[in-house]
Amino acid sequence: MSRGAYAMYGTGARWIGTSIHRALACLLAGALAMTSGAAEPTADETGEQPSPAPIQRYLDSVRELEAEDGAWSPALQQELFGLGLTYQQHGRHAEAVASLSRAEHITRINEGLYSSADLPILERLIESHAALGEWDKVHNRYRQVFLIHQRNYGEHDERLLPVLDRLSAWHVRSYLDASGGDPVEHLLNARRFYDSAITIIETKAGPRDPRIADRLRRRALVDYYVASAVPLVREGFGFGDEPVDEAAIQAHIANSFVAGRDALRRAAELRHDDVSGGELDCSEALAELADWHQLFSRRQSALRLYQEAWAHGERSGDEASAILAAVFGAPRPLPQIPGELDANPTPRADTAWIRVQFDVGDNGRASDVQVIESSPPASDRDLARLRKRLLATPFRPRFEGGQPVTTPDVDYQYSYTP
Repeated sequence: MSRGAYAMYGTGARWIGTSIHRALACLLAGALAMTSGAAEPTADETGEQPSPAPIQRYLDSVRELEAEDGAWSPALQQELFGLGLTYQQHGRHAEAVASLSRAEHITRINEGLYSSADLPILERLIESHAALGEWDKVHNRYRQVFLIHQRNYGEHDERLLPVLDRLSAWHVRSYLDASGGDPVEHLLNARRFYDSAITIIETKAGPRDPRIADRLRRRALVDYYVASAVPLVREGFGFGDEPVDEAAIQAHIANSFVAGRDALRRAAELRHDDVSGGELDCSEALAELADWHQLFSRRQSALRLYQEAWAHGERSGDEASAILAAVFGAPRPLPQIPGELDANPTPRADTAWIRVQFDVGDNGRASDVQVIESSPPASDRDLARLRKRLLATPFRPRFEGGQPVTTPDVDYQYSYTP
């Protein structure tokens, strides 16, 4: 069972939980568009996608090239790449991995270990390894992508930003889905990559660049999970090349509340100063800072910040009603998961689910949980686990007139894996 044991669907909120393995391949495929042009799979220098030619045509072409020019012919790389993509299109990921791995090997022989020509192949290998559930291999392929970008662009080039963002997301998702490796190590790696991205932006564009805000918000989510983690003795850090500093790890855990609070405070300031942003972004950033205090049961501080966010929304002129409804119109379960980490926003048709009703008090806590229906019929054990999880979940309460109010009969459907 993953750490987000249930997924909640209903008015105004979504609590993302299981099925991350099933959806991660889609996340990785969608993330390819974030990378530089070198990381896009291309058939030629025009950047056009390979045509969906039959598998047999590629196999015949590979055999002909091997007979004419040998097993390491540079011309084989493109044919093997096309063959791997075609296997992927047919859902034959094990065969795709075999073809793409061979294409990668040929590229490295002919162009060197850190050639950017390897990037399109590695991206597709990540996709197929993820589809096969080979998470250690996904991790290793990401390591190669990172090293190639670093070797080609240096440590402070903005072209590193997409891969740093994707590496961070990969480690957060690995933590949420308990897909292997040390959970705290995944979190600290994600935090390190977010920090690296922020440093690059600060170095190139200055400390007030609005792009920093979103990375601070995501890093704060990591800080929350770090604060919730049980300290363990770890065997490695990063990609396994760095020495373990157990004292530093424990310091991260101990300082997580302050680190997350300061990150969200700075994100709110950046949103406020961003002339290209909207009033909704400003109000939401203040509410997220309040959410942070709510997560740690610091309710007086949370209430003060929620009311500050409400007041900001009220001062938004014609947009005020829409902003207040968007930010405070319904209870929200915490923590909120950023959209790019939500690879499975709607439940699958074959996923088990439980529909419940409950009240959310003005203190942001659920009560009076009633099971309405479930499919297939849920066991007493699953119902008890859901009730326990729900009662332990803090919420951003609904507000009226600048004050938190109780919301009765909140209706949500939770998907889960029996």
